[in-house]
Amino acid sequence: MGTPKILEGRYQVDTPLGVGGQGRVFRGHDLVTKKPVAIKLMDLDQEDNPEAVGLFIQEGRLAARIRDPHLVSALHFGVSDGQRFIIYDYIPRVAPLTAYLDRGRADPVRVCDIALQILDALDTLHEAGVVHQDVSPANCLWRERESGRLEVFLADLGCAASRTPITGAPRRTDDPMGTAYFMAPEMWDGEGRDHRADLWSLGAVMYVLLTGCEVDRGTDDEPLEIPAPALLVPTIPPAISDAVMGALVSVELRYPSAVAMAESIRAASVGLTVAPDRPSRGRKIPLGVGLGGMAAAALLAVLGTAGAVRAVEAEPPTEPAHLLGSPATEMPASLPPTTPEDASVLHAGTPPVSGPPVAASVPTASVPTTSLPTGGPRRPLTADDSSPALTWPTIESAVKGKARELRACSTDDSISLGIRVAGGRASLESFDGKPVSLEHPNHRCASDVVRGLRFSRRGRLAGVVGVVLD
Repeated sequence: MGTPKILEGRYQVDTPLGVGGQGRVFRGHDLVTKKPVAIKLMDLDQEDNPEAVGLFIQEGRLAARIRDPHLVSALHFGVSDGQRFIIYDYIPRVAPLTAYLDRGRADPVRVCDIALQILDALDTLHEAGVVHQDVSPANCLWRERESGRLEVFLADLGCAASRTPITGAPRRTDDPMGTAYFMAPEMWDGEGRDHRADLWSLGAVMYVLLTGCEVDRGTDDEPLEIPAPALLVPTIPPAISDAVMGALVSVELRYPSAVAMAESIRAASVGLTVAPDRPSRGRKIPLGVGLGGMAAAALLAVLGTAGAVRAVEAEPPTEPAHLLGSPATEMPASLPPTTPEDASVLHAGTPPVSGPPVAASVPTASVPTTSLPTGGPRRPLTADDSSPALTWPTIESAVKGKARELRACSTDDSISLGIRVAGGRASLESFDGKPVSLEHPNHRCASDVVRGLRFSRRGRLAGVVGVVLD
């Protein structure tokens, strides 16, 4: 082995830990204090790149100046024998959240706890006039305490923007910086960005932890609406789903501060407990694969959900969920509260939007349904204007009333159907999580059965309902 590299006669470089920003990270130790440290060395071939040098200098100065229990802080930075370096606190047994995602979808309450710790760090940064600009799973480190709680740290200020000019740092630019799928819409669009961009990014981190899917806003030519987490995974409490969507909106409707987002998340998770970690049921959607144009109902089979999922076209609230009285949990007064019969069926979604690929214009709020008594109608309703207003439980019950005919279309014990309803008529949207193809005999059989359903036209009810026949 060669002679260990020692910086400024004090910091010895030992084993490599990984790559970050403009350099490589090593474990080392302080020869004076005898304590372990993390050492980031700038790549020597970047020395001729003024922007890279400026970002490295900015990272060192910001990380040394700003301290928070949930920030990875710098102890020292400088240049030794032509080698630029930053000395960081060494935190043992940490790994990025990308590694935690290998376990599958995370418990919603644990996700809230992770987010609250990151929000503590973001609040400290924002108070200091700094926008992180790269909040992503790779830059959120975690370790498990003996109590089982995850301790989380925000790292890497290499992309940060400071309100106060920093000597040697590059000039602020509106060029996109950050990690794809975790960058706020205004960052992609080259518009001015502020601290609220970090809140969108954290919402995207919560989204992937909760659902296993990264946020996909589509393209300029084919913009996509972001489905609420509870639409994809019905076991996610609706208040937590709403709190996430309160971040994934256009900047003027987003949480005004990290404190406001923390208050909403805290209120959404009150009284809930963390379930033991376990692998996600069903097929895990890998990172890097967005939702694309998949119909929401088609995700029933992919994500292994239990119960129905509904994409409901409803009038959106005029204010973000976190501004509607009690944070993210208060429902519009004109609608009845959700009943126990409805507890396993969560609503989400707003009508598709047109225009540039931005998030939904308002947070998706949970829309409660009218209660349906157990053993309700087992036959399709007729288009009788004197009948009660149509509800989603009524539609679901009517579809299940055709269970015998639908089961004849497949030999599987369980069938997942996506049923689209509009104008009192029904059509088959998906079969076992796959788009309907009338060339497939099972799909054609089920489509014929569903087409025979007729419903009341009363009420503005249109959208997709997922029905599982066990």
